[in-house]
Amino acid sequence: MRVPKSRKHGNFAYEPSPPLAEGDVVTGGNFCQAIPGTEICAEIVNLTIRGGNFTNVAAQPTWLIEGGNFAQVDFCSHERPDLVEHNLLRTCPRDCVHRLAIDEWGEVTEDEFRQLARAGADRATLRVVTDPTADADGIEPRRFEHRRDRYASRRVT
Repeated sequence: MRVPKSRKHGNFAYEPSPPLAEGDVVTGGNFCQAIPGTEICAEIVNLTIRGGNFTNVAAQPTWLIEGGNFAQVDFCSHERPDLVEHNLLRTCPRDCVHRLAIDEWGEVTEDEFRQLARAGADRATLRVVTDPTADADGIEPRRFEHRRDRYASRRVT
């Protein structure tokens, strides 16, 4: 599918060959890639980029860059399992460089709590915390928590 020249809006994320051609002017759209420094459209010499998401794209030296987001982000598979499911990213080990905290308690909804319990989550990683201070109706509020590691993708540049 050829997108008209000078109107490059659309979601072309994770496509190795988005529909760009010699002389095009990109004014928006999503061209994000999963791995930092990924080349797209390397055969195109004359390309002007005025806007759009080019996360993890390596801009060619002949392209005219007037705008857009060219951030380089090292995605973590714990945070982005969708990229692993589509074979765009390898699975990180539990102790990967993206891990921010180990065994941290975090609040989950009651539905999430029940799903985790039904799925066989280790009971030591689940707890219900009751606030000893009752509200005006005499009800003690509860919160559901799950202990897990916390991860975050890292910005490279």
